[in-house]
Amino acid sequence: MGYIITLTNGQMIYHAGDTDFIPEMKSIVTDIAMMPCGGTYTMTAKEMALAANSFNPKVLIPMHFDKGLGTENDGEEVKKLFNGKTVVMLPEK
Repeated sequence: MGYIITLTNGQMIYHAGDTDFIPEMKSIVTDIAMMPCGGTYTMTAKEMALAANSFNPKVLIPMHFDKGLGTENDGEEVKKLFNGKTVVMLPEK
């Protein structure tokens, strides 16, 4: 289950939760998308970039990777494959 949150300034944030690429994503309108790419219970980095490219958020934030869910490189892989700005933040260790 995902959520779209609209801030008081009108900016919209999509939080995908744990999911795969579903057809409904193609109709999402958002400024920022937070999407999983670890490949365990979620999309792989390649699948997530493909999904994000289908609705083109202004900023993409990969999540749910590293620490046993994919690898630290998944965020960088998304950055290479997404056609827009990607912000990669590794979990604190």
